[in-house]
Amino acid sequence: MAKRVWVIIVSCFYLQFVYGAEMQGEKVTGLIFDKASKLPMQFSDVALYRATDSVFVARCVTDAKGQFSFASVCAGRYYVEYSFIGYETSRTSAFSVGSQGGFDLGKLYLFPSSEQLDEVVVQGRRSNYSLHLDKRVFNVGADLASTSGSVSDLMRNVPSVQVDVEGNVSLRGSESVNILIDGKPSTLMNVRTRTDALRQIPASEIDRIEVITNPSAQYKPDVMSGIINLIMKKEKQKGWSGNVSANVGTGGRRNATLSIAYNTGNITVSASYGIRRDLYEPNIADNLTKNDSILAYISQLTTGKAHPVSHIVRAGVDWKISHNDRLQLNGNHTREHFIRTENIYTTNRNAQQDITCQGVRYRYDNENVRGWEVGSSYTHTFGKNNELTADYNYSSLEGLEDNQYTTYSTDSTTKDNTQIWQAYYQHLFHLTYHRNFNEHLKLDIGYELDALQTDLNFHLQNLKGGAFIPDRNRTNDFTNYETNHALYVKVEYKQGAWGFLFGIRPELMQIKSHLHSLDSIVTNDYWMVYPTLHASYAIDEQTSCN
Repeated sequence: MAKRVWVIIVSCFYLQFVYGAEMQGEKVTGLIFDKASKLPMQFSDVALYRATDSVFVARCVTDAKGQFSFASVCAGRYYVEYSFIGYETSRTSAFSVGSQGGFDLGKLYLFPSSEQLDEVVVQGRRSNYSLHLDKRVFNVGADLASTSGSVSDLMRNVPSVQVDVEGNVSLRGSESVNILIDGKPSTLMNVRTRTDALRQIPASEIDRIEVITNPSAQYKPDVMSGIINLIMKKEKQKGWSGNVSANVGTGGRRNATLSIAYNTGNITVSASYGIRRDLYEPNIADNLTKNDSILAYISQLTTGKAHPVSHIVRAGVDWKISHNDRLQLNGNHTREHFIRTENIYTTNRNAQQDITCQGVRYRYDNENVRGWEVGSSYTHTFGKNNELTADYNYSSLEGLEDNQYTTYSTDSTTKDNTQIWQAYYQHLFHLTYHRNFNEHLKLDIGYELDALQTDLNFHLQNLKGGAFIPDRNRTNDFTNYETNHALYVKVEYKQGAWGFLFGIRPELMQIKSHLHSLDSIVTNDYWMVYPTLHASYAIDEQTSCN
């Protein structure tokens, strides 16, 4: 019995060995080298095919010595294809695999390809949100709103930023927010023009949005709720690229934007044009109580209509002079025009609710706004991400509001005209030095020159005796000049999960004002010094949301 058991066990081992060897098959090996340098080609792609019908059998890559190996190859005829990026795909002649103990193909060679390859781009995905000591940064992703919408649509997705149906932007509930482009003021972001600009600039041109609710010494201390900084994309894909978008809404609303860019590698030229037709249609009811010598109730209903048409043209050149030097030139032109009609119906009542006066005031307003802006920036990079940057920007914004009023009431009929001229002319120069001492300590030193001229002319004429006569008490021309010199130093230190930010910003400002009315001229000239100290402490939580 025991002998029979041992015979069965030995027979099983013998059969397993025989059939296992048959199933294992033969081994096919070889070496791949560069034909020119004779060096082994690591990570080359090698594929084994059946010669009779070109059916794929197996695939592998070469090791550091250029060697490859296929195990368990059944008997038959085969060939091998091998390739590498930048080299021509090569194929061996057919060979037979039998029971001779394997097949060695020996040394095989790859020849460089005669075709020029396009650049290989490795793309990664950044976190959508990152927290810094002085700001929160929202990186623009590749979602539909980021590629097809406007900047106004994009900002609706940023926490603590609100954009209402009229396009007005507020930060933490306050509309007293300063919007910058690449850290600098722009006529596009002026209070009168930024609503249209944000609706016309494609979201695809924005790299990230910085929300700064506690501005450091780097920024002017004249903002109430904070700063929204729009960082534009600097890198464009090589060759031609462009974007076209259009929207149609109710009430005659529509807009379209066309942007185009050409990148040669070192020089990028870009341009865009946007047009927008909007609708202004107020319907406002006010009920007021006036309590002075006589109690009175005032009811007002305001209705109106206008179709503002705005145009924005932008162009820029980005020149990578060398690995460490970069020059950027940009400019834009904005223009808006519309005819506005407005009616204000007023009813006055006394304490007994008796009507004491009724009237309607008709307004016809022909309004024009236009702006220009040109800028340049030069950046020199040295060391480990240390930078020296000089930039200059000139901008102008002019607007004329030409109002013609007619007022009908139970007492009389009057006519008056009001012309309001507003203009801003600004020269802005920055010189900044940024240094990274190490991964923990950073230093920023900067100088800023801001020269601003503001004009506000208010002319009022009343119809008397068939002619419009200037109102001497309400007609004047006001011009204000501000020249501001500012230095700032900002130190940032981060260690592990905590960090602090310290800054100081002394400013020297000269103000000249000139008020010219029909009866007098008033001129003021004085200097002011604004020392500003900024310090903040923060726990760096390294928060990220994908």
